[in-house]
Amino acid sequence: MSTLTVNKHLRGMITETQRVLKLGLFIETGTYRGESARWAATIFPKVYTIEIDKDMHEAVRKNRPDNMYLILGDSKVELPKLVKVIHEPALFWIDAHFGTSRPPVLEEISCIIASPFDHIMYVDDTLLYDNNKSYSDWPGTPELESALDGYALSRIGGALVAYPECHRELLERIAKDQGGVVKGG
Repeated sequence: MSTLTVNKHLRGMITETQRVLKLGLFIETGTYRGESARWAATIFPKVYTIEIDKDMHEAVRKNRPDNMYLILGDSKVELPKLVKVIHEPALFWIDAHFGTSRPPVLEEISCIIASPFDHIMYVDDTLLYDNNKSYSDWPGTPELESALDGYALSRIGGALVAYPECHRELLERIAKDQGGVVKGG
């Protein structure tokens, strides 16, 4: 089960962000069973989701809404291609990890930040990064926060939430409404 589909606070933040900023794109790394992407497809006009596992990709492909586009491949390779061809701000749900291998989260963040648009990022499962010895080579919260330098940050459940500084007030308002706090400022 996806964190996004079970965490009403994250869903509330994303829904409010989309309502206020009128974002047209939700981009996910790590499709898994497609639950997050299917939920996002009810809120966003277009949803792109990248999955490395062919069997999971095929299972989701058979049961997806028309505005949900699936990409089969490694997010380290496919996400930069997608980011280069989008021409508007997007909300990114970063959730690509497979087994205990080091996830490509830092590469994904770097690729998104390099875009000329003010993208919003939700990095899921960060508590796994910090609290599980099996994942010792995963980047921890300090490394993630360093990669997101210049962004307003909040933690809601297991997700690290990053908004460009130009949207700090929005993040502060919706994080407070959903029980979170914003770091720094």
